[in-house]
Amino acid sequence: MTKQYTVADIIAISRHWIQEKYGDRADFVGAHLVGSLHHMPRDTVFPSYRDIDLAIVLDSITEQDIDDAEYEGLLLEAILVPKSRYTDVERMLSDACNASIFASVDNILLDPRSELIPIAEQVSAQYSQKKWM
Repeated sequence: MTKQYTVADIIAISRHWIQEKYGDRADFVGAHLVGSLHHMPRDTVFPSYRDIDLAIVLDSITEQDIDDAEYEGLLLEAILVPKSRYTDVERMLSDACNASIFASVDNILLDPRSELIPIAEQVSAQYSQKKWM
């Protein structure tokens, strides 16, 4: 029988994997949720057939890449994203996917340089304005 995890469990496991794999890298800016996971209530059971979508923000890359991994019996799809995508709040707000993710600071998994949370706070403050809806 496959172990059942809640969304909160999945987030904790993902955060641990990110910290182990990327946390000591000099180019690691931070990480956040992507995909449907960021919309799911934290106490919901996470479907075991689904992968876990994560964004890993690095300042050493210029093009997006993918790092697929299996960890603790879970399938992780880490999208490696250049930091340059996170420098303009208006650009973030005009992208419906990123705006909905950054509308909640809770979707930021790791922010060791304190660069992602301030952006999320700015996006969150403006997200509900009719201009962005």
